[in-house]
Amino acid sequence: MFQLRDYQQRAIRDVVSIARANRNSACLVMPPGGGKTVTGSCAALEVARLRNGPVLWVAHRKELIKQAAKTLESLGHDVGIVAPWAKRTPSAPVQVGSVQTLRAIGSIPPSAVMVWDEAHHAMGDDWNVLTQQAREMKAFLLGLTATPERSDGRGLSPTLSNLVVAATQRMLISKGYLVPTDVFVPDRYITDGIADVPVTLWERYTPNTKTIVFCSSVEHAISVTEEFKARGYSAAYIDGSMSNRQRDSVLSRFISGSIDVLCNCQILTEGFDLPPVQTIILARSIGSMSLYLQMVGRGSRPFPGKKRNRCLDLVGNALLWGMPDDDRVFSLKGKPIRLKAEGESTGSSRFVRCPFCGALVTLVRDKKHNRPNSCGNCGKRVTRRQATAKIHGKRLEKMSSSERRNAEKVALDRLTDYAKSHGKNWDWITIKFVKKFGHAPKR
Repeated sequence: MFQLRDYQQRAIRDVVSIARANRNSACLVMPPGGGKTVTGSCAALEVARLRNGPVLWVAHRKELIKQAAKTLESLGHDVGIVAPWAKRTPSAPVQVGSVQTLRAIGSIPPSAVMVWDEAHHAMGDDWNVLTQQAREMKAFLLGLTATPERSDGRGLSPTLSNLVVAATQRMLISKGYLVPTDVFVPDRYITDGIADVPVTLWERYTPNTKTIVFCSSVEHAISVTEEFKARGYSAAYIDGSMSNRQRDSVLSRFISGSIDVLCNCQILTEGFDLPPVQTIILARSIGSMSLYLQMVGRGSRPFPGKKRNRCLDLVGNALLWGMPDDDRVFSLKGKPIRLKAEGESTGSSRFVRCPFCGALVTLVRDKKHNRPNSCGNCGKRVTRRQATAKIHGKRLEKMSSSERRNAEKVALDRLTDYAKSHGKNWDWITIKFVKKFGHAPKR
């Protein structure tokens, strides 16, 4: 049985209160490593008791399904799994299902509560079909996520409403539930490559540490893996084309310690938490605040002898998105996650930040796919990055608390340069700056 922490208990009470008020949904937000699965499980079971019915937990990855089933079983409940690789137990009062399998079956089990794990995916077509079925059953919808933001700009509302922010990363660090993160960045944001070869910087700053590397493509992940192996280190990579058996084999070796460096592209952003991980390498640019937080958060869990999480940011993403423990403002209405201004409690910007030029712009829409596709300022595509092609040979520097103001300086310099070349005045610069940071710049 789990010993719930104070913020987890408070979050459970908040969710139950929302259900008691006859509202039909809630979205529970918690940083990676804060115990989202445990908190969500307890909240769902409490609401299910209130409504005298069964629970359906839905996730899109095998690792998330296994994690949820294990947690729910540890709370003393019979759990059935609806997935191709598991034996069905339809009589169990708690079901954990794969969204793909449930969609293929065409119907969901009877449910008083439906839980969406990693709820920022919940606006996809497959998910919407299941949500509609849950609505017809008058099930309470509970979304769980660390980052309630979608890359396509769509909000989680009205599918999910009633935002419950259980804790901030800074609070969890202060209580010892997470370790602080040191971020090392180049002297400027790099738009056309990375600071140096990842293994070179790893040897310089965090040698012989258990490491996850986030790469720009599968080809890049393979290349970085070979660079580590060429210098005698145990390294491997995983990608989405691998079979479950192949991926499980690599992950098992990483967990057991026979592999020290694990490279990937868009695989380990969710549902994978290994406390011994000490170093996160961002060998790519990151196009959203949510993805940045998900990646850096993979190294934030405490472990005996581990005092810090080290992030080697080879592009300078932190100059755009801030330090991992900065306070942020969340929204369910499609507004991007942003840094909270001093003294601010609510509100959020309607703009997104371009990962290439740092400008606050409204994205030009791709009519064919109807999704954000290119920056109206610099014209570069922002939904994807090509494989890294250029290496700059730069050193990294630790980004301290006082140096967080560098992000403001970078943005102000770029806005000023843009204003001069496009005939904009200081008022225009001020408006754009305030949208991003919540206060006016100093002239």
